[in-house]
Amino acid sequence: MSDTIETERDWGRYFADAVSRVGPKEFLAQVGYTINGQAIEPAQIELIAQAIRQGLAIGPSDIVLDLCCGNGLVTHRIAAVAQRIYGVDFSHELIEVARRHFSGVNLAYVCRPVTELTAADLGGDRITKAYMAAALQHFTRQSVGTLMEIIRTLSGASAPIYFTDVPDVAHLFDFYNTPERRAEYERRRAAGTEAIGTWWNKKDLAELITQSGYEAIIVPQNPARFGAHYRFDLLARPR
Repeated sequence: MSDTIETERDWGRYFADAVSRVGPKEFLAQVGYTINGQAIEPAQIELIAQAIRQGLAIGPSDIVLDLCCGNGLVTHRIAAVAQRIYGVDFSHELIEVARRHFSGVNLAYVCRPVTELTAADLGGDRITKAYMAAALQHFTRQSVGTLMEIIRTLSGASAPIYFTDVPDVAHLFDFYNTPERRAEYERRRAAGTEAIGTWWNKKDLAELITQSGYEAIIVPQNPARFGAHYRFDLLARPR
């Protein structure tokens, strides 16, 4: 099995102009929910939200943290079943879209890198559950370790975390599945602009999660999910 291939791309710079690059109402494209440059079907977002709701058994007493919430496409769907939800992202553009189009009375957005999140950002609330939808690919081993420690502190070591759509390095060439696409991957990897980010080895990621005091449970995706042929979900449960 191949080792984890860590991202070298500057994702902060990439998402800094996420809205102006694709348009103010192109909500799916703003956060990279595309296939060959075309937005995925909106129903796919509901499938992702459904996996999160079920994976964490979110209910009306939960205070939820959405890590790397982007423009709130998933956040507002989870808010419908939770007591309160905080969406956190480092992109000012995306947070402004979230506040404008995907707000709610039980929903607050915070513009900050998730690896710098503090208790003050949560208004004194202690989170009970957390998730990250399709963003672990923008992290490295080191930044994941930092993130896990922060969530452990903010939740009193009690909140499970659900990660969706983690790129699986074992299926790298199920995604780059033609000679042309493989050549594109090699070119972009060398230039530091690879389109996906970190391709995770499942065992490597599970060990990293375990070292942070969690049990790592790999969750196969619903085959109807757009990336099921090369991605997986992961539930990190406090031990």
